[in-house]
Amino acid sequence: MSRKASYNYNLQKQIRRELENERIRLNTQRFYNRYLQQYEDMINRGFIDILPKELSNINNMLNEIKNNLDSDVTLARDISYQLGAYINEVWSLGNVLSKRLAQEFKTKIIEIKQNRKTMKEAEDKLDIFMKLVSEIKDPLIMDFAYDELQNLKRKIELNSEQIALTEIKSEINKIIEIATNKAEMWKENKKKDMQNEIQLKTISEIEQHFKEDLNENPKEIENILNSINDIKSELIKGNKIDGKNFNEIMRKEIEDVNTVVLNETIRKEMVKRIIKSLKHSGFVVSNPKIIEENGEKIVKVIAKKPSGNTAICSVKIDGEFTYSFDNYEGQACKNDIKIFEQDLKKIYGVELSNERVIWENPDRISATAKPIDNNFMNKG
Repeated sequence: MSRKASYNYNLQKQIRRELENERIRLNTQRFYNRYLQQYEDMINRGFIDILPKELSNINNMLNEIKNNLDSDVTLARDISYQLGAYINEVWSLGNVLSKRLAQEFKTKIIEIKQNRKTMKEAEDKLDIFMKLVSEIKDPLIMDFAYDELQNLKRKIELNSEQIALTEIKSEINKIIEIATNKAEMWKENKKKDMQNEIQLKTISEIEQHFKEDLNENPKEIENILNSINDIKSELIKGNKIDGKNFNEIMRKEIEDVNTVVLNETIRKEMVKRIIKSLKHSGFVVSNPKIIEENGEKIVKVIAKKPSGNTAICSVKIDGEFTYSFDNYEGQACKNDIKIFEQDLKKIYGVELSNERVIWENPDRISATAKPIDNNFMNKG
């Protein structure tokens, strides 16, 4: 007996979920490492002095990713998506503000401290004033608040008897609130001005990330890279892409690559399970080979028994699995196929569905007998 059949294959849900989570974890870990390096570069460039809130946000998000990589990998992945969109905005803002703003911040603090009157009442109130001003850590907020703070300082010096401490505190809080709003508005406007630059930097990083996976499935990942390159070309021309839409597009491209890599991982696992099952049935299995048929790469496994029985298995990336058992006499072929399929399902966690018999020869009459094609039997 000889038989050739094909199935749709998959791994049991739990096994597939574990592989999927492992892929997400490894991919998120790679993004985390990249973002951590970028964060450390920003620290070294002095961005912590000019964008303290933003650097604190990045640090918190990095910690959240790290803490959830093992316990909640999908949450870690989602945070990494958010961080990817955010960190390049902060990087570009930092380059615009530069260390010069940090130096100006120190200079303005010194200027505010200078030329203080020595009158006791004014001195006490100026001490309170300076204590409150020293709590401003963001140099951009200080930049927008500076003129009003200087005006308030002069008011205290000239009219210390007529201004109460509560009024000083209230005035400073009001100045800081207005300056904070102005600083945030300035940042948002800058982000809009630099949107193309930020998006091009993001694309460059994602391209590099995808190229690290290129060997998994060159054809499919090249197609995704080409899609990203089309977006890059539009940005280089000066065309605008809405920030939210851009982030959604990038997320989809990342998930598409993840799917491509996951499918290849599942195929590799399927090949491993086929080899184990064949060996369990007494076959000597050759190393799997990758062949190309009709532009598609297929993994082929060839196995033989000392008796001459052969089994050839082909595994496609799209979830199709084909086997042929040949050079048998009697019911031995049927028994080997039964053991092979049962092992795949019960021992190795493979799900087989949509069986399609390509040909089947119930019994070999002679060594030269050829299998009967089911399609031929259906003709006429």
